[in-house]
Order: sequence, then C-alpha cells, then structure tokens
Amino acid sequence: MIMKDKVEWLKYEKLVYQECLRIFDNAHVCHNVKIKGKYSLRKRQFDILISQCNIDGSIFTIAIDTKHYKNKIDVKCVEAFIGMLRDIDVNIGIIISDVGFTKGAINRAINSPDNIQV
Repeated sequence: MIMKDKVEWLKYEKLVYQECLRIFDNAHVCHNVKIKGKYSLRKRQFDILISQCNIDGSIFTIAIDTKHYKNKIDVKCVEAFIGMLRDIDVNIGIIISDVGFTKGAINRAINSPDNIQV
C-alpha cells in the first residue's frame, strides 16, 4: 500500500475526526489514541476512538482507522485491523478509506465474526 502525501493524509484524518465529532455529539470522541493491548502489552494507536456510557453503566467503544492510500485497501490491511481490535477489546471497528476496498477486504470484513465495518 502506498500512502498519499503526509499533509493530505493528516488533513483527511482530521476531516474524518471532525465528522465524528458532529455525528457522535453526545459521545467522547478522541483523535490519535493509544491504548495498551491486552495481548501485545504494547500501546496500539487508533486514529479515532469514540466512547459512550450505556444506560447500564458499561462503556461502548468504536475504534476508527482512516486510510488515505493511492490503492484500494486489501485483505491484509483488514486482517491487521481485526488483530488490533482484538488486542484492545472494542465493540466496533471501522476502517474508512477514500479509495475503497478490494473484494477480498470487503469479504473478510463482512464474513468476520468480529464487528468490523468498511
């Protein structure tokens, strides 16, 4: 995967963050979050993390990874994201790409027992 220009990439990530702030106006939305993995025992970085308290007091979390590449996101990228999600134990994972996904990447996300959206 070839990433586009870093300045463009950062603008894209911040644009997605701003949109998350707008959509999830009652939730806690953080940009560039690092969470210690329960298996890796290392800090894992996510572009955006959304947290909201449920009625029962539990926390519902969504981890978002933005991809601003020249090519469509492939299955390897989706599988790496699934591994990160399992490591930090979030409720939903979302990959956002401005160029789309390969058929294999879409199939991997749709057919996964993990709650991942592309």
